Amino acid sequence: MARKRNIEYLARIKEKVEKGKGFYLTDFSGINVQDMTELRRKLRLEEIEYIVVKNRLLKMILQEIGYAQEDIDSLLRGPVGLAVGIRDGYEPARVLNRLPLRLKGALIGGEVFVDKRLDWLCELPTKGDLQGTIVSVLARPITGLAMVLNQLLGGLVIVLNGVKQRRSNDTKEEVIS
Repeated sequence: MARKRNIEYLARIKEKVEKGKGFYLTDFSGINVQDMTELRRKLRLEEIEYIVVKNRLLKMILQEIGYAQEDIDSLLRGPVGLAVGIRDGYEPARVLNRLPLRLKGALIGGEVFVDKRLDWLCELPTKGDLQGTIVSVLARPITGLAMVLNQLLGGLVIVLNGVKQRRSNDTKEEVIS
């Protein structure tokens, strides 16, 4: 009976992992049940699934989806929680970095991120920030052109007003003489 339950449990976890775009291994030691429940609720809002799984089972699952044993062995020491990014593989890094979990490493697209690469991953700007930057970079030349044209038109208006005033002054002098 226990074996059947373990097989079903393993199948459920494997299904979640296969749907995921990025995997983050965390150390959850020191977090009580109430805090863990709140943490999972926050992660679900961000479309991140958080699973506490035995290291041996997680190792089997990760090897089945293509990660080498030497890449994941060092990450699977001590209590390990697995955060699976469902919508995005990179967004969970920023979210998890703000929570009371210690990130051990990340597995995204066949690559392993640890140490400095993991810190770099946590500091990446969001997709929305990057889109905003691209829009502002693309709009900058157009805005500059509009400002230059506006200044030229303003200069032309000043010159035309000067010509108008000079002509009106010239016609007044002719009428007087």
